[in-house]
Amino acid sequence: MKTALIGLGRIGWHFHLNELLAHKEYEVCAVVDTSTERLAEAKELYGIKGYTDYKEMLKEEKPQLTVIASPTIFHEEHAVAAMESGSDVILDKPMAQSFEAAKRIYDTHKSTKRKLIIYQPHRFTAETVVAQRIIN
Repeated sequence: MKTALIGLGRIGWHFHLNELLAHKEYEVCAVVDTSTERLAEAKELYGIKGYTDYKEMLKEEKPQLTVIASPTIFHEEHAVAAMESGSDVILDKPMAQSFEAAKRIYDTHKSTKRKLIIYQPHRFTAETVVAQRIIN
């Protein structure tokens, strides 16, 4: 699956990129970040094309899947653009900064019929399970 990753910060670089590269089902076609140094490192280590502009990447690469690990303030913008470009999305948590932003992401998912997964790495840790029981 032709896959792009937006955001090469801590979670993007140390987790999402490694997981994508570890599974042959994903063909990492591009990464996006504002750090040209990090993009150069991705190219040198993994031969992955880098972009500083996510819109340019979506237009040129046309990924089937876009993994979004950018700062939360950009989640709405990146997720909506990716789905509108025809890409399914894995969106790192938290989904968005506000209910309105989350609703726009969800509404775009419904209108474009693209798959949307919110990545929640700690869903089944003991602390989360206990918290869920308390809330429910």
